[in-house]
Amino acid sequence: VPGHLAEVTEQHAAIAQALQRGNAMQAELAMRIHLDSSFAVMSAMYDISSELFSDSTTNPRSAGPMTSVGRTS
Repeated sequence: VPGHLAEVTEQHAAIAQALQRGNAMQAELAMRIHLDSSFAVMSAMYDISSELFSDSTTNPRSAGPMTSVGRTS
């Protein structure tokens, strides 16, 4: 999705800044905005390319189960 990476980067920064300031309400709001935005993007991606969301047992392109820090085992 064009521009989404920049938007996500800004959202993550807003979450981190609120946490650094100790502002739980602002952090929660920033996280809710981020999750709502992410859900909307994933929903749009699903409508266009549902095969990206298929079960790894049926998707030969799957990298396998995720481990810590997003690396595959």
